[in-house]
Amino acid sequence: MGNPLLKLYSVDKEKAIDGGRFLRWTIYRGQQKDRSSSASSLVSLFCFDKKALTVSPFSSSPSLRSSLLSLLQQEAQLLQRLRHPQLLHLVEPLQDDKNSLVFCTRLVETTLREQLYEQCRPHSGGRGLSSSEAGPYSSAYTRESEDGGSSTRGKIVPLSLLEIKSGLLDLGEALQFLHADAQLVHLNVNPDSVFFTPKGQWRLGGLGFAQEIIGDGSAGKLVDCGFSFGAPSGSAQAQVSVVPPLYYSAPELAASHPGKCCRASDIFSLGLLMAEVLLGAGAGSEARLLKTNEWDVSAHQAQCQRLLPLRSTMFANSPYFSMPSAAASLPTLIALLSSMLSPDPSQRPSIEQFLQSPFFQDMNMRALRFLESLHEKDESQKIQFLKGFLPLLQQQEEFHHTNLLRNRVVGPLLDALAFPALYPFVLPNLFFVIKQLNDRAYFQSEVWPRIRPLLTAREIQIESVLLLMNELEYLMTQCSDTSIQQDLLPLTVKCMQIQEPRIQEAVLTRLPTVHQKFDYTVLRTSVLPRVLSVIQQATSSTVRVQGLAAVTAMASAFDRSTIVEQIVSVVQQTSAADKSGVVCGAVCTTLETLAKQVGLKTTTERLLHILLPLLSERSTLSK
Repeated sequence: MGNPLLKLYSVDKEKAIDGGRFLRWTIYRGQQKDRSSSASSLVSLFCFDKKALTVSPFSSSPSLRSSLLSLLQQEAQLLQRLRHPQLLHLVEPLQDDKNSLVFCTRLVETTLREQLYEQCRPHSGGRGLSSSEAGPYSSAYTRESEDGGSSTRGKIVPLSLLEIKSGLLDLGEALQFLHADAQLVHLNVNPDSVFFTPKGQWRLGGLGFAQEIIGDGSAGKLVDCGFSFGAPSGSAQAQVSVVPPLYYSAPELAASHPGKCCRASDIFSLGLLMAEVLLGAGAGSEARLLKTNEWDVSAHQAQCQRLLPLRSTMFANSPYFSMPSAAASLPTLIALLSSMLSPDPSQRPSIEQFLQSPFFQDMNMRALRFLESLHEKDESQKIQFLKGFLPLLQQQEEFHHTNLLRNRVVGPLLDALAFPALYPFVLPNLFFVIKQLNDRAYFQSEVWPRIRPLLTAREIQIESVLLLMNELEYLMTQCSDTSIQQDLLPLTVKCMQIQEPRIQEAVLTRLPTVHQKFDYTVLRTSVLPRVLSVIQQATSSTVRVQGLAAVTAMASAFDRSTIVEQIVSVVQQTSAADKSGVVCGAVCTTLETLAKQVGLKTTTERLLHILLPLLSERSTLSK
């Protein structure tokens, strides 16, 4: 394809997301040629090759060709006109040339259909589904390779219940915007229309069938829609190419020619999608609430009428309701789905009622949504929330999911570091989460660049410095050698200069285990002098003991001249200034270690006259 839009980007040769009967676009990852290689320069290019119009059923039907092009063009044009955080975000408008249609959005990595299909595959941990069981998930994923074999995308991590709830609310907010502000009904809510960003947020696309509905719009007020299922004449199977998936369509859309629709039609589709996602891969063929093909309208109508009543036992094999806290929400889920899947549009809830459902109001879900909107809250609300969030992270098993933490929790916590007053409350939560993730590469690329400025921040509180010092050993394991030398070492030296015993104690306590990370020259010329200075200026025995312990641990790194010229005199001063038992004991331990480094002659000449008086001190003997 020689589309002009493609010339602006470096486009991957491999497809990122395959097209299909209902996605229609083939999606490639691209990078803007005039920008540096960064995440912000990555985009998704939605491409349609018009060669598809030269094969059956389009080659013999000008009306089908026209209908398909119209819905593809409408999808891109509506994205250009409509802006909402939960809709696909258009970067470049549609370019239509003789060979192709192409438009560009912010990067998306997969679709909900691909996510569901991958979770059904054996490598995802379940038994996998046969092609008949996978039903609506199967056709869009198995790819034909050049040698005639098939290939699929790599393993996708299964979703957690909180991720699914958050994603469903993302979709609900997108539909609320379409229904209330844009005065549109979507009519194409299905797994092919739901896209995942690199951060795991769900974004709604597939606007090709969206239709305007004017007025206050009673949710159940039916109007003609612009398409018909199972064409009155001709091939019903051919007609499938220019209508939404019958499988996810509300019964009123297929009950007549043309079909009827209303805002509640989207609620039915969302309910069916929601039920099948929450049933999970373990449900096997039971995940298919409707068991019909895409052109059997009469079977679809009959099965929609028989969907109810739903029972909680249908979720018995779902991985999402195995925990007691999750299982307790099943009655509210069944009540919500039963109303959404009513064959009578007037009995379905509005999208506003969906968003306010008790199913989404549990403590963990409310905490997650509050975190996502943390930037909108005032300072006192932020502090109060962050104080209570750490116990939730620690105690609630629903939060112990890597993707959830990476995609939904880390980002808002890092964003909160923009406010110095929040440092003492953000850092405990952040360190707990990144330790759970245990991903050094992720830490260095995403987390450390946001923590690093705190090390030199002017407004940082004593409590925050103490928190950083308490995590020094962990930071040493995660940071690169360059960051250790350029960032952590200066912080360590700086902290020893702060006249705050708690911080000095924290630094000195950790030096015995982290000093080996520092360059020898810096250790001798910067770290050691600061440690000795802290010992000399200390006002408490605790700080002196910890300082001597740090010197003892580092002693093997120094040559004899450094020990004799810098360390011995400070040890002697300390033994003279503080005769307490703990300090005398620490001095003896330090002298014993130094003796091994300096040899017999220096020990006799310089160390024994410090040690012998200590042996006669009653405080030493009584220790």
